[in-house]
Amino acid sequence: MTCTLLMTSTGGVYSAQTILSAKASRRHDIRVVAVNADGSAQARHFADAFAVVPLGNAPGYVDEICDVIKKHGVDLVLPCSDEEALVLASSRQQIEDAGAKLACTDIETLRIFSDKKKTYAALQQAGIPVPDWAYVTSRDEFETTFSDLLASHGEVAVRPAVSRGGRNVYVIRQDIQDIESYLGGFELHMDLETFRRDYVDAALECLPLILAERLITPAFDSDILAWRGKAIHVIPRQRIDHTGNSQGYEIFEQKMIAETGHKIAELFNLSWLYDVDWMTNKSGEPRIVEINPRPSGSFTVPIIAGVPLLDDMISLFRGEDVEPADPPREQMVIPFNALKVV
Repeated sequence: MTCTLLMTSTGGVYSAQTILSAKASRRHDIRVVAVNADGSAQARHFADAFAVVPLGNAPGYVDEICDVIKKHGVDLVLPCSDEEALVLASSRQQIEDAGAKLACTDIETLRIFSDKKKTYAALQQAGIPVPDWAYVTSRDEFETTFSDLLASHGEVAVRPAVSRGGRNVYVIRQDIQDIESYLGGFELHMDLETFRRDYVDAALECLPLILAERLITPAFDSDILAWRGKAIHVIPRQRIDHTGNSQGYEIFEQKMIAETGHKIAELFNLSWLYDVDWMTNKSGEPRIVEINPRPSGSFTVPIIAGVPLLDDMISLFRGEDVEPADPPREQMVIPFNALKVV
C-alpha cells in the first residue's frame, strides 16, 4: 500500500537525495510530496508532486499545507525546519482533520527544544552533558556573566535563548583577528575587541541570551529515530568540515553520544525523527549544543550508510514492529555532484 509522505522545507542541498532515498525503499511504496517557499528548489524535479507554500511563520501557512494534504492524499507530514515543526505542531488537530498524521512530538516538548534555557536546564537535571552556561536577561547581567565566563574559559559563545535555525550566534575567540563567518553567516567568530566594538549591541538586541563556554571541534550530529520514548536508532556522525556539511560525514562508534541519544528519547518521551548537535569542550568531552525539533537537513546520510531511518519511521507509523538496531560499521559518506534530465 502506498504511503504519501509530505516533506517541508525541501530547498536544502541534501533534499533531492533524501527524496531519492525515500523513493528507493524496498519495504514501502513511498510517494513524496515536497513543499518549499522557493519554487526553484531542485527537489521539485525529484518529488512525485511539488508545491510552493509560504514560509512557516507566514499567515495562511497551515491552511496551505492542509490544501496540499487534501489535494495529494497525504498520509504523513514530516516537518523539516524548526519554524514549520513548531507551527504545525501547534495546529496538529487541523492537520489531522485534513487527513494526515504529523511526524513530530507535542508542541510543549518542541517549545523546550526551541528555548535553550529550558533545554539546558532539563538536560542538566537529567545528568546529560551541556556546556558551562548562563541565562541573562539584561545588559547588566550580560556584562557580569560575560566577564566571568571569559575569565574562566578565555572564549565565549553568545546566542539567543530562543532561536530557530541557529541564527545570531557570536563566538569570541583568542586565536583570530577580525571576523570569520560560519554556517552561511548565521554564526560569526571574532576577537574580543571586534565584538565589543561592532557586535555587542546587536547581540543585546536578542535578549534574553545564553552565554556559554566556547565549544570546539570535532563537531557531531546524532540522528535519533524514536517511538514512544524508546530510541530505535541513534546514529552519531562527525562532520568532516566543521564549518558545515559540504564535505560529508564520518560514521563511527561514539558510545557516549549514542547512549545519550537513548536517554534523550526517554527523557522527552520522543517519537519520530530528531537531530542533536554536539561539539567538544577544551578537555575533549562532547557537549550538546542543541536539540532540533525536526530531523537534520542531512538525515539522508545515515540512510545512504545503510540505516533505514525513513523505512523504519513509516513502519512505526503503520503500527509495525521495529527493533532497535546497532549503528552502521565505520564508514565515510561524502557528497558529489550529479545530473538529472528533466
